[in-house]
Amino acid sequence: AMGGSLTVASAVGKGSEFTVLLPLYEPSAQELPAPAPSPAPTPATEFQTKARRSFLQSAPTTCAAMRSLCQAFTTAPNDADRDQRLQNLYRKVHFIAATAGLAAAVVAGLVGARLLAVILAPSRYVADPASAFVLAPSEFALYGGLAGSGAVVLWLARRWHLGVARLADGLVLPIAAGLVLLRIGCFLNGCCGGIATSLPWGVVFPPGSEAWGQQVIGGIGGALFGRVSPVHPTQLYEATAAIILATVALRLERRGAPDGVPALFFATGFLAFRAFNQTLRAPSRDQLLPEPVLVEAYALGALACGVMLLGRVASRRQESPLGAGLP
Repeated sequence: AMGGSLTVASAVGKGSEFTVLLPLYEPSAQELPAPAPSPAPTPATEFQTKARRSFLQSAPTTCAAMRSLCQAFTTAPNDADRDQRLQNLYRKVHFIAATAGLAAAVVAGLVGARLLAVILAPSRYVADPASAFVLAPSEFALYGGLAGSGAVVLWLARRWHLGVARLADGLVLPIAAGLVLLRIGCFLNGCCGGIATSLPWGVVFPPGSEAWGQQVIGGIGGALFGRVSPVHPTQLYEATAAIILATVALRLERRGAPDGVPALFFATGFLAFRAFNQTLRAPSRDQLLPEPVLVEAYALGALACGVMLLGRVASRRQESPLGAGLP
């Protein structure tokens, strides 16, 4: 226990003082309040923590490798050896630049996906604007992420003098894989579902899910009492379409299709399918654009990509010897 002292004046005589020892109370460990539990880390914070840790761990090794390459270049015994070591240094610098560019594209994709989600559903953030900066797994918009990442990749391709069409062909498989994972996540989360259907492959989501809430708002019979009607698994429709289109695009690339044709084929097919699939999706109550406008936007995007695809194929035919005499 802790103690203390207090000096007071005596009431008997002037100037006389005495000291009183006062014990100070110290609560026991059982009486202390329990510390507040720390908030559980979100996937976004875990990703940021791992990214920072990986960067800090790899930074000394990267700097040491760059230093050794520079030293090897300056101490090369002859011109041939110096050229070889310069090429190694060149590859290392471009690898670091490509890694930084990939990180920038990922960040731009996250920002774009979050920004479009806020724009399309502003009513969610009117009461609490700070929630717009919360990186919840279900609060991202697909095409906002594609637009953000695509803008960064296009800028880097122009700056590094890379072939944009060939680069786009190389991104078909990663984009398709991302779409498949995203839609499977939506399916498991119960969001982005379809309208009610009587088809045998209709999916029944549990009460409390987004599909159940939409049926309650829509007045579908029995939903208010917990009976959820089967709905179109539009998330799985899109995942299947992405797999099929990516497979065909890769076959076109392996068969020697002109640069840009596989990417344009994938974009045309997916946007056209999204326009059709949008008619099967249940409308969200807080989305900014109505369903017909979204369908028209996807259809116009598919039309634009289709026109570019036909122009790409036609220009290649005119350049080939067999197509030189065609009008």
